[in-house]
Amino acid sequence: MKVVAASVMLQWLLEEPSTGSTEILEAHLNGSEPLIAPELSNYEVGNVLVTKVRLTAGDLEAKYFLRLMKSLGTD
Repeated sequence: MKVVAASVMLQWLLEEPSTGSTEILEAHLNGSEPLIAPELSNYEVGNVLVTKVRLTAGDLEAKYFLRLMKSLGTD
């Protein structure tokens, strides 16, 4: 099990992943590496999305990311 920082989750969402973050996500999605995220990750990621990126809740990427966050147990 790995703990994932908000900065790594933002790389996935904003489609700017490093090689390491891509490997982590692929391992999670294929079921070989469970991931968890700190409880404050929702707030950290949300703050960046609202203040820096300006995504709205209606964006498809944001909806996908919310499902990913729930799979990490941050809801």
